[in-house]
Amino acid sequence: MIDPYVTPEEPTAAAAIAAIAEELDLFDDWMDRYGFIIEMGRKLPPFPEVWANDLRVMREVDSIPLELLQLVLLWAYSDDFWKRTVQSPGGARRK
Repeated sequence: MIDPYVTPEEPTAAAAIAAIAEELDLFDDWMDRYGFIIEMGRKLPPFPEVWANDLRVMREVDSIPLELLQLVLLWAYSDDFWKRTVQSPGGARRK
């Protein structure tokens, strides 16, 4: 399986966002900015199908709102301990 994790070059999420914003400022046309973002997305590894199913189950069966799932998973993946412990949405559901 392809590793779905992407390690940014920047040390923090804020620095990564700032770097992307800086690059977007180089484009005059919003369509060029949009195209740049689309190309960034195409370079990402594929999202594992089992993860998509785990997220669906957490939303539909466990009735966890999508916004809460996003917050919890972003927090877990940014914490050194929980990143190793919760390595997938299914892992978060089991914890």
